[in-house]
Amino acid sequence: MEIDKNSLHLIKTGDNLLVSSKSWLARTIQKFEKSPWNHSAMFWWGYDELFVIEADKRGICITPFKDYINSNRDLLILKPKFAVDGSEYGKFMLPYAGHTKYGYFNLIFAQSIKFLTAGRIWIGPQNNEDTKTFICGEWSAFVYNHFNDWMFENWSRVAPVDLFNHSQFEHCKFIK
Repeated sequence: MEIDKNSLHLIKTGDNLLVSSKSWLARTIQKFEKSPWNHSAMFWWGYDELFVIEADKRGICITPFKDYINSNRDLLILKPKFAVDGSEYGKFMLPYAGHTKYGYFNLIFAQSIKFLTAGRIWIGPQNNEDTKTFICGEWSAFVYNHFNDWMFENWSRVAPVDLFNHSQFEHCKFIK
């Protein structure tokens, strides 16, 4: 399936956005993950506008999706193959926005060690609903696991490539 800016109504709260960027950090993440995808975000419809709720350097924040449409980044939409109650997802995600910091330690140290040791060593956060920081893939997996605890054995280790490879998502190319 393909989605474009004229068919945004096909995107639902609880769908996931994967992003491929060209910055040095994005290229480094892509190299470590062996994937074109370096960022993940959760979709949320509010006030008749499409947003993403994402973990970035500002922490958990709400960004208009039009900022992504108007960028030079490649986008892929992951549509869950399982039931998603958009209202419940929104109620769960919104309190984190503006109140949760970014997981710099996880991104710089824990993820690097994870990839350098092929996942044998993990020094990052553990599955814990009281987590105070997130990186992007971890945030998306945290939200999904809150409602579907079977999805990821350890959501705190999830990167965008893990979402891309998960069998419970349909891939929808976004055409600009």
